[in-house]
Amino acid sequence: MNIEKVLGQVDALYEENKGAEAERLMQESIAAAVGEQDDESLLQLLNELLGYYRETSQKENAFRIAGQAIAQAERMGLKGTLPYATTLLNVANAFRAGGRLSESLALYQEVQRLYEELLAPDHMFMAGLQNNISLLYQEMGEYGKAKECQLEALQIARDKDAAYELGVTYANLAATCVQMGDTGEGYHYAREAVQVFQGMGVEDSHYGAALAALGACCYQEGRYQEAYGHYRLAMELVERGIGRNEAYYRLKEHVENCSIALWESC
Repeated sequence: MNIEKVLGQVDALYEENKGAEAERLMQESIAAAVGEQDDESLLQLLNELLGYYRETSQKENAFRIAGQAIAQAERMGLKGTLPYATTLLNVANAFRAGGRLSESLALYQEVQRLYEELLAPDHMFMAGLQNNISLLYQEMGEYGKAKECQLEALQIARDKDAAYELGVTYANLAATCVQMGDTGEGYHYAREAVQVFQGMGVEDSHYGAALAALGACCYQEGRYQEAYGHYRLAMELVERGIGRNEAYYRLKEHVENCSIALWESC
């Protein structure tokens, strides 16, 4: 199987907002990889499909594919390798999104152990891992721990001059600061994130997260019109890029709350 061609087709379908067609192509390709006994392609496709189900909030499908991905990696004898760590990381992200928080934390800790054995402390994978762990701590309400992870990621991204990871980290920090009640610092980080993503021409979920953090800061300060604009754009980005998942409906609720606040303030 020409896995690069298949994944390129999947990406093209994502760009055209044809998620259902991308899902079908991945499912068909998984069946073909099984038939061809192409283990490496099968593992890549399982990881890709897992990410799709996570992004579209299809929890049960994500959990099912997660089990298949880990089993496939173990059948291939990949334990203790970076590809195995990548699979565990993807499963940890899916568990986090699906509410299986303790299991997610255990997997993140295993990934960190492998990274510490296999990578330099300032490797960009470390920054990505710290950002992912921070999102779990946000879900657990442990915002101090989340911020510690994000500051570690920020240092690595700055040292490596990694613009995209820098934008991701700024967006995550903004959300944490908002939850901790520091809207001033949160607004600063959110603006930094927005500037990074706009400079790169990026309009993905992380850009949406930065806009949502700006909206939260403005809302808490009573700037409802600004908050409405930021939330509305974030909602449209999510719908255009992924569809109407859980994040979309959370943002829709924020937009409606801003509309009510504006009406009441008239």
